[in-house]
Amino acid sequence: MPTDILSITVLLASPGDVDRERGMVRKAVEEVNLNTGEAEGFHIVVKGWETHSRPAGGRAQGNITRQIGPTDIFLGIMWARLGSPTGKASSGTVEEYEDAIRIRKRSRRALKPSVMFYFKTKSPRNLRDLDPDQLAAVRAFKARVFKENLAAEFETAPQLERMVRRHLTAEAREIAQAHRGKGGTRTPARSTSTKPTPKARQTTPPPAR
Repeated sequence: MPTDILSITVLLASPGDVDRERGMVRKAVEEVNLNTGEAEGFHIVVKGWETHSRPAGGRAQGNITRQIGPTDIFLGIMWARLGSPTGKASSGTVEEYEDAIRIRKRSRRALKPSVMFYFKTKSPRNLRDLDPDQLAAVRAFKARVFKENLAAEFETAPQLERMVRRHLTAEAREIAQAHRGKGGTRTPARSTSTKPTPKARQTTPPPAR
């Protein structure tokens, strides 16, 4: 087993209507770390507003972005809600996606961060709960994402877990191989911790997503 572990960070971005799916992503990451990462010398750390942000003055989404910091992978999930405006973008998820795309373009050949987006297609049980404006905004954003990237669709949370487990395993392997190919010490400058970050206690109501 490798003694030096490469920490690979994932920004988990989504509006508030996919809480179960967020949990499934974290579960998938735990399994990847246990079944593959330990043997191949990497550890995936999931970052999100609920675990890596704290109260601060100023624009909420700007503080979240600053406190989370750079990440290796952007992983977005969306269903029937786009979220609330941030003062800079139409929602927190959209702003995080746009930031990832902008940083990726600036990285040139490095192509960092990786961008992975998943859209849920199953209709809600109670269609009366749907907000037509939010749904229309999601559809427009989805068309944009599929035009700019190779994205994926899923119907259920367990299906998403299986997809994410497979995709993150492949992505983490590529990142680890590229890092080793550069003669790295398997401890990137952007994250020096080799242990999972403990879950932070949410002390204030979450910002609108």
